[in-house]
Amino acid sequence: MTPADLRAWRAAMGYTQPQAAQALGVSLRTIKAWEGGETAVPAIVPLACEALAAGLGPWVDHWSSS
Repeated sequence: MTPADLRAWRAAMGYTQPQAAQALGVSLRTIKAWEGGETAVPAIVPLACEALAAGLGPWVDHWSSS
């Protein structure tokens, strides 16, 4: 995911930088560094972005027996 991709995702979601940081569980500084190209966006972030865009919430283990 490029910085432009991340900015486009954020815009499509209607998130501000602070909202995106909260949704992804990272600091505002991290979002700014990713969007500014200062730091590479980790490979897991596009998956998290896709999950959020699909309306998925936190992981719930549906396969474990209680």
